[in-house]
Amino acid sequence: MQPCRICNNSENNTEYLVNEMLFGTREKFKYFKCGKCGCLQIAHMPMDMSHYYPPEYNAFNKKSKYRNKSSLIRNKLRHIWKKAYIDRHMMPNKLLINFLGKPGLPEWIIRTGITTNSRILDIGCGDGSLLFQMREMGFKNLTGVDRYINFENVQYKRIKFFNKDISALSYSAKPAFDLVMLHHSFEHMRGQFETLNHIKNLLSDHGSVVIRIPVVPSFAWRKYGTNWFALDAPRHFFLHTEHSMQLVAEKTGFTIMNRYCDASPQTLWASEQYTKNIPFMDDRSLRFGLDKSIFTKKDLEGFVAKAQELNKSQDGDTACFILKKK
Repeated sequence: MQPCRICNNSENNTEYLVNEMLFGTREKFKYFKCGKCGCLQIAHMPMDMSHYYPPEYNAFNKKSKYRNKSSLIRNKLRHIWKKAYIDRHMMPNKLLINFLGKPGLPEWIIRTGITTNSRILDIGCGDGSLLFQMREMGFKNLTGVDRYINFENVQYKRIKFFNKDISALSYSAKPAFDLVMLHHSFEHMRGQFETLNHIKNLLSDHGSVVIRIPVVPSFAWRKYGTNWFALDAPRHFFLHTEHSMQLVAEKTGFTIMNRYCDASPQTLWASEQYTKNIPFMDDRSLRFGLDKSIFTKKDLEGFVAKAQELNKSQDGDTACFILKKK
């Protein structure tokens, strides 16, 4: 049996056959779950992945709410509030936050302690939506890299974009970044150890790495099995356990400082669709609204509540790992 790419174990591994269901081609791919570290991984990585990332791929085709002109003033005020909290070490901001309280911010921003002056790299940035939003929050030093995106038509002031693999990304001035982010991109990468080694060379001594990925075991994996949306065959090469992530971190000179679940309701309703043979990009998918979907508004509210419950009990199917250099 094929050995695990994380711990090299080849005993008691369990095999699964998974259909491509994002676009609904239903092409079959073999996965296996390591009997030792638990990492769920694709058995054979396709040599050419480019046609599995067409222009309509979800990460490349987002509509950013912050660009909505009808709510421009409200969004601007919200960004000022967020910026004040991020830079709350400054006295004027302390006073503002004491009055307004804590804004709704991604937990990883709060836990990493970054400021708007932090040098930030987003690996697998897709269409750059997150970086655009961070720019609106006041972050000044932003860089995005994605090997599957042609950035010739992406223009936004003072954000750098690179259409290349991370191994080809280098900087003459080191250390380059205070925060390196991989928001649902690490699971797409062939060399897990190689990737983190490259990141270590780009990271400042006191910098942080944020890795948000699908994880096993989880409620969604137990309930849906090969219909689990986050398997996303063949694009997701690795679906880690906490143990397998610990192994990757330790072998590359990192320590996991923090971990928490941040599962989305999307995983639950998309997995439910897959059990009924409805692909994510199907006209009947909830991705395109409730009108043609098999779900009601009450169903959607149930998915939201369930995701919140799973995150609270640390049984969500996606997690955020925050790493630091040893």
